[in-house]
Amino acid sequence: FVVGPVQTQAISIANDKYLTFTINPNFGVNVSLSAIQPYNIRRSATGPTTGIWQYSIDGTNFFDIGTSITWGVDTSGTGNPQTEIDLSGITDLQNLTSATTVTFRIVNWGASGAGGTWYFNNINGDDLIIRGNLRCQYYISGLISLLHQIESPQNEKHLSCPF
Repeated sequence: FVVGPVQTQAISIANDKYLTFTINPNFGVNVSLSAIQPYNIRRSATGPTTGIWQYSIDGTNFFDIGTSITWGVDTSGTGNPQTEIDLSGITDLQNLTSATTVTFRIVNWGASGAGGTWYFNNINGDDLIIRGNLRCQYYISGLISLLHQIESPQNEKHLSCPF
């Protein structure tokens, strides 16, 4: 992470101080992303204090999701709980097809030491969950699209594709 008294989002990006991951739907599946579920961040005493989520649909141009986040002051095992981030109102993240790869990026800044650390804290279960809705399309003679819906044991509705 960038160290120094003038640490900003722009300086962190210029110095490649960010984490990225991608989401790309399979062929025949439309995905609409709805939320980044609550998660937990742990950082060292000299790790970054602030960050922001961003997304890109072309891998080059990134857009902020909300505003900057203060990661919290707890540097122990319990970490710092973060709230859900709503994605449902971001048009670029709705009705995604296999032709679109979404790149998520977390930009961090505010570290006070070169050896500072920051990571998703493993409390219980999954460390990071991106929620969304899937729509599977079956094409019959190229004209008709059908949805196949199943229910999970928790009575939550999910879409299932046979491929």
